[in-house]
Amino acid sequence: MRITALFLMVVLVASLGTYAILNVDERVDVALPWTDLRGMPQIYLVLTALAVGALFMGVLSLADGIRLRIANRRLQRERDLLRDELPMPAPPPAAEEVPVHRGPFRGGRGTPATRPAVPSAGSSSSSDDPPPYGV
Repeated sequence: MRITALFLMVVLVASLGTYAILNVDERVDVALPWTDLRGMPQIYLVLTALAVGALFMGVLSLADGIRLRIANRRLQRERDLLRDELPMPAPPPAAEEVPVHRGPFRGGRGTPATRPAVPSAGSSSSSDDPPPYGV
């Protein structure tokens, strides 16, 4: 959001600068209810209109912010009143702690003492025993 706002500000300033350079010699007559301005540079009129618009938007934003703050305070007061009126719920019963043994092997399958031993390829007990693990 900030990058977009910064980009738009740069575009606005660049546009105003270009407009001012291209219309440096342009003069306008401005008739206001209380006075007449003759031969006013056109860029002054544009900058004044931009400043009045920014001021107007600032006042509207301030009024909206004040309205939101008042609504938030009202909601917080209502929440606090409800919190004071309602009884506190009982805490949930504590679950029994079941010790989980995680051995040094992946997935916690146990310690070397609890795992079945796998005979090495060189040590065979007897030819009558079936091979371990279906090998």
